[in-house]
Amino acid sequence: SELREPVIGEAAIEALAVAVAAALARRSLVFIQRSAGQQAQRLLHFCQDFWQPLLAALARRPAAGSGRLYWFVVDHACLAGECGGAVCSDEANGGAVDCERLLALPELGAITASQVRTWLGELRKSVGIDLGADRRQQIADYATHPDGNPANVYDRLQREGFWANATSRKGQ
Repeated sequence: SELREPVIGEAAIEALAVAVAAALARRSLVFIQRSAGQQAQRLLHFCQDFWQPLLAALARRPAAGSGRLYWFVVDHACLAGECGGAVCSDEANGGAVDCERLLALPELGAITASQVRTWLGELRKSVGIDLGADRRQQIADYATHPDGNPANVYDRLQREGFWANATSRKGQ
């Protein structure tokens, strides 16, 4: 859906590769995938069953354009298991990582209410969401309250419907 390409029949890696290659001929693409699944070995399955077949299918397509593919998996649960050397978490080698060897971003630390307030304030400039100081404080307190909420503030706000209703909450 992000590529605005219809899926005829069953979704398949080859069809995705065709759509991605066509888009890369015109521009770079950024995908943010919220999870790699529920299984304990989901990182291994992601590499073997999705990423490597996608790369192979893209390699079979003629190179066109200068677009680059950026794919982020934002999985906030521990990713168990080895991936056969396909994932690098060593920051020293990060510059040498390419699509054959994925780079694991460092784990996010705790976030403070002040950081959330600042981020919510900056949304006005970046995407036009204008929240009043009281509303920013309310959201920041709620999103960082230690009640078992996920460390990922974005997902919590998504679940609470913040993003869907953000424009209707102007100035609140």
